[in-house]
Amino acid sequence: MNIRVFKHVVLLLLFAGSVSCKQDNRQTMCIGKGEDHFAYLCDGAQCTDELCLYYQQIWKELFIEENDLREDYFNRHILPCSSRLEIRKEYTFYIISYKILVDWAVSYKVDQFIVKYENGLPDFNILPDTYLTKEDIKKTNRSKITWSSLGKLPDHERLKYSSFESAIELLKHQAQVNELCLWHVGINPDTGDWILETWAQFKNEYNSCIFEKLNLITGEIDISKGQCDPQ
Repeated sequence: MNIRVFKHVVLLLLFAGSVSCKQDNRQTMCIGKGEDHFAYLCDGAQCTDELCLYYQQIWKELFIEENDLREDYFNRHILPCSSRLEIRKEYTFYIISYKILVDWAVSYKVDQFIVKYENGLPDFNILPDTYLTKEDIKKTNRSKITWSSLGKLPDHERLKYSSFESAIELLKHQAQVNELCLWHVGINPDTGDWILETWAQFKNEYNSCIFEKLNLITGEIDISKGQCDPQ
């Protein structure tokens, strides 16, 4: 075999190997709009009357205290997008949805706490049908009578990956699939790490999906497969 023929054979083998590698990727497809599953939390309007603004300020102060944040960090990274007062039987709640923005990522959250007890709380010297102060809310929160989704939030400024696209490409390569869809960008309540959650349905396979998570702070990856109903 002369050198020219040998080189031609080598190129063909390399090309065939490349095609084979590409064909090893399982075919997947995205379902739905491809937006964060919790983006709907920001669909409502913001309540701007005096009482709502009063409790929004209390929420901000509690958020900063609970997460040991600087106010300038809060102002740059936390964006309220929807709020309301809601009456439920014997209680009135203040509910606020907001975005947390770090680098290119956005996480949608909602917090709520009781701001009025129709029958009061004698053990805490709270009178019936009286709106709570910040100190009242802190007292009842500690007693587990009220609750909120406030969790650990370190003051991250940058993520490990330069863009959403680069993170997705890494996940596709690791899972050997051709397509992945955004499910949710969450924040681990224990560590404060940002977690990118993705999924996709396998083509020509009934109710079969792949789910992949990427820790945007540490780079840890988790891959699983199952029915197409992410939780």
